[in-house]
Amino acid sequence: MQETAIMNIETRTSTSKGANKLLRKNGYLPGNIFGRGVESISIAVKKDEFKKTLKEYGRNAVFKLVAPNKEAYTVMTKDIQVAPILNEIAHLDFQVVSLSEETKQNVAIRIIGAEFLESKRLLLNSHVDTISVIGLPHDIPHEIDIDVSNMESGDSILLKDLKLPEGITSDNDPELKIISVKGTRKQEVTVSE
Repeated sequence: MQETAIMNIETRTSTSKGANKLLRKNGYLPGNIFGRGVESISIAVKKDEFKKTLKEYGRNAVFKLVAPNKEAYTVMTKDIQVAPILNEIAHLDFQVVSLSEETKQNVAIRIIGAEFLESKRLLLNSHVDTISVIGLPHDIPHEIDIDVSNMESGDSILLKDLKLPEGITSDNDPELKIISVKGTRKQEVTVSE
């Protein structure tokens, strides 16, 4: 079971483009809290605090967001929007969750052992970057590791081949191809006479 990360938030009164730009200039990230039974709340989070917390607890952490009036919201990050040219976080969406109810979340796939395939002159094809999983918020992993070091040409890994953590299921097609491995072509050397 994961720990709950605690972050302080500010409530936003204006959601205009100019107000959001000013927030970013002052070191904050604009965001929203939404969920079943909760009216959407416009918030701002200190950028440095969010990045530090994200690095420490992971993308699928459970957060307790505390407003200035001491009201707290138990949430998970639903979306992190990144400004394409600057490659900086531009906006955050948090979804209110209940720790006793299952929730759906996308989990990143992390490939381990790709260097062993390269040494065998094999090509690794990654077909998906994330899979959708369902489980209690504290049980959802930050990422799913797949070790490809022993794979050979023609091998593939389907979703049904993955061992998901206890209490976690996926609603993706079990036949979804996650990874496949192919051999590389050897260059033919022609000798001219």
